[in-house]
Amino acid sequence: MRELSRKIVVLVSAIFLSISMISASFADGHGKKILFSIKGPGSGNPFWASVTKGAEEEAKKLGVKLILVAPPQEGDVQAQINQVEDQLAKGVDALALAPGDPNAFAPIVDDAIKSGVPVVFVDTKGKITVWGDPCNAEWIAEKVVNHINDNLKIENPFSDDNKVKTDPDPRIKAEGKAGQSVEMGVIFIMSSNFLAEPGSEWIVGTCFKSPCVAAGNNELTSLYR
Repeated sequence: MRELSRKIVVLVSAIFLSISMISASFADGHGKKILFSIKGPGSGNPFWASVTKGAEEEAKKLGVKLILVAPPQEGDVQAQINQVEDQLAKGVDALALAPGDPNAFAPIVDDAIKSGVPVVFVDTKGKITVWGDPCNAEWIAEKVVNHINDNLKIENPFSDDNKVKTDPDPRIKAEGKAGQSVEMGVIFIMSSNFLAEPGSEWIVGTCFKSPCVAAGNNELTSLYR
């Protein structure tokens, strides 16, 4: 039990630390509202009971307002979805989520992030990507690009524009036609989404040569699932 309590303290501290790291508005957390949705009630479940207690204590220590919700029983995904949507509509500053079904929550998480609400996942066992798509589902190209642009510092030696872009046909941009140069300093990701089906191909490319010409096709990387 002592070991469980220690792990809970680490988990809860990590949740609040992650939120503060991904949202500059949490530099001073006083008065901020954090929605924490867990997948099952604390009653009858020592783990979630400990998480609830730890979250309440950490929120009090940091001076944030904790809104903790849980469905009537673990596995009631629709009830959890309804709770989260209701609280997001009322307005929160951040969301910590232990989803009963990551796939079902994907569009809700996407909308929350787009509206400026930082999201931290709890107890997903690696089922959610860092940009918010379920690992075993379709990956949205625009979300991947936005995550890279927001979180990675990319330096482009040939251009002042360091933004990653999507391109409808990256093979053409990288290769051009024989003997023709194309825009140099381009980093791009295929604008079509990366489908979840086995064997699906996705293309990531760079064009850092000067000039970029169709020589060797070494600017392209094909990814497969």
